[in-house]
Amino acid sequence: MGGAGKTRLALRAGELSAPGFQDGVWWVDLAPLPAGEPVLGAVAAALGIERIGDRDLRDDLDEWAQGHEALIVLDNCEHVIEQAAAEARRLLEMGPALKLFTTSREPLRVPGERRMSVPPLELPPALSEGEREPGLDWVLRFSAARLFQDRAADLGTPVDDRPGAAAALIRVCRTLDGMPLFLELAASRMRALSIEQIDARLSDRFRLLSQGARTAAPRHRNLAAALDWSHELLQPEHQELFRRLGVFAGGFTLTAVERMWQLGRGDDIDLMEGLQALTESSMLRCDRSDEEPRYGMLETLRVYALGRLKEAGESDNWRSAHAGWACEEAELWGRRLDTSSSATCADRAMREMDNFRAALVYCCIEAILPEVAHRLAQACSRMWRMRGNLLEARVWMDRVLKLRQVRREVLGDSLVRAGILGWLQGDWAYSRGCYEECLEIRRERGDLAGAASALNNLAILASEQGDLEAAEERYLQSLALYRSLERLDSVVAVLTNLGSLASRQGRFALAIQHLQESLRLQSTGGPVSARATTLTNLAGVHLGMGDLVAAEGRYVESLVLLRELGERRSIGLSLDGLGQVAQHRGDLVRAARCYLMAVRLTRSVGAVLPPEDAERIERDLSLLRREMGDVLYGRCDAEVYGVDYSELAAWLDRLMDIGDLREELLTPARM
Repeated sequence: MGGAGKTRLALRAGELSAPGFQDGVWWVDLAPLPAGEPVLGAVAAALGIERIGDRDLRDDLDEWAQGHEALIVLDNCEHVIEQAAAEARRLLEMGPALKLFTTSREPLRVPGERRMSVPPLELPPALSEGEREPGLDWVLRFSAARLFQDRAADLGTPVDDRPGAAAALIRVCRTLDGMPLFLELAASRMRALSIEQIDARLSDRFRLLSQGARTAAPRHRNLAAALDWSHELLQPEHQELFRRLGVFAGGFTLTAVERMWQLGRGDDIDLMEGLQALTESSMLRCDRSDEEPRYGMLETLRVYALGRLKEAGESDNWRSAHAGWACEEAELWGRRLDTSSSATCADRAMREMDNFRAALVYCCIEAILPEVAHRLAQACSRMWRMRGNLLEARVWMDRVLKLRQVRREVLGDSLVRAGILGWLQGDWAYSRGCYEECLEIRRERGDLAGAASALNNLAILASEQGDLEAAEERYLQSLALYRSLERLDSVVAVLTNLGSLASRQGRFALAIQHLQESLRLQSTGGPVSARATTLTNLAGVHLGMGDLVAAEGRYVESLVLLRELGERRSIGLSLDGLGQVAQHRGDLVRAARCYLMAVRLTRSVGAVLPPEDAERIERDLSLLRREMGDVLYGRCDAEVYGVDYSELAAWLDRLMDIGDLREELLTPARM
């Protein structure tokens, strides 16, 4: 597409290549030609060939080609692609010593052509929530930021290093996809606006980037003109496909497009051919690293496509179709996550999260398709819990719960997910309200399994708030219902919870009985996460009994399973237990590492530990710091907080093989 910097790249390539050609480099600018115009005259004029009398200009051009060793650059071929391809082929056939360098948003498809895509400029990484702002010098290491700064400096208004400016520059570069033309248009606004103001106004980027250099080609004078130029070169059926694909966010596959097309009752067109055409014209990008190629649009192109979709009066139909596909896809991944033990499965599910968010935005803001919104949020809640997005999950669940025009059973399912989120965040009153309303709905409908689930959840809340008697009563009610329904997976979960409760009551024999029955029932299958939870609780019983060897063994077993799932909160609970084992043994370094990582993982997902556990860990960490000294404790703290979440599995492997790390942490190399 226009604005990627193809012409500048060609100029630089010509400059560097000139010494290698006896007759130099010749530049042919095809941009001024009307669409579909023959290019023979433009090529001949650029090469200095003039028509003489009645002599055929073609003959003169062929004669020139045969007698020169040169590089010919054909710039801006896209609007005359057929004519440029024909001329390029003839030049190469007639001039054996000629080389051609062409710029176009799509290939010419002539023999011997080598294609090189021009990617956007390198982007600085996005800042995560709460992350410290980097210095401006660091941001300017990335080519997108350097281009913006260079153009702003040309105006005498470079970005300075005051607080907030570097972060705003990062966001501007990423919002504009690292595209050179877009960045230059934004930089031109530095004459009147600060970088923070530009960042704030990019939500309406077409209005902000409406004025460029007067000397630029018309299609490069503003953002809308640049995209209009590329859009108008598409075939009508490809324009139609392009604007409809704008509903996808974060990428899509051919399979996804085909399903959405069915839901939207789209025209009978060749979708595979259309995707190829849009890819070759640079309106889409294609990632072939997976078994099924994944397509995507630059975000600015996507905004443009959605604008075209609205102009065509098709927005509601295709955004509804996309929401329907997103709901189906999220529910599919939710079922897979219930049975998979692989973190890869969660990673693949999260790849569609931008699509799921886009569908939720449409359903919630437009207050349309309320049941789709509920089902989609329910399916996403599992992914959010696994990947540390509890705050986002809570926002969406609160929004969908305001959409009450749904079937009662659907509302009940949403209340369960919302209650779990409130529990994980320590919002007990909110969680109890959700569970109690859910229990009322389930009993009203005669849904015994649903009522059992609500009772189990209410028991968990009572247990964590210290009302152990009420917790036991509700657990037993839940267990009786599940046994009567022969719901073994659910029986397993309640037995695990009863085991944990009995351990807290000091009834260790009963706790082991419940937990061993749970493990026995799981021997025939079931979710890996359930087995990991049971092992963690059983380890806690052994710890309470003073059997450190058995406790450590069970905690390690649970971590082996959890490291594959990548469930940070559950990993944190097992690490807390290992920290207690290490502390009892006097292994202060290992204890500190376990506690510090447990706290970090819990906070990273927006969750809280049960109050008793949180107070104990805080107390134990203070004690460890006094006993270890600030230097050694600080080394443990720095190491734990320096571990990237992508490295967590490897860190756990090292931890489970490590005893006392005092000597390692205090070596000069680590100081």
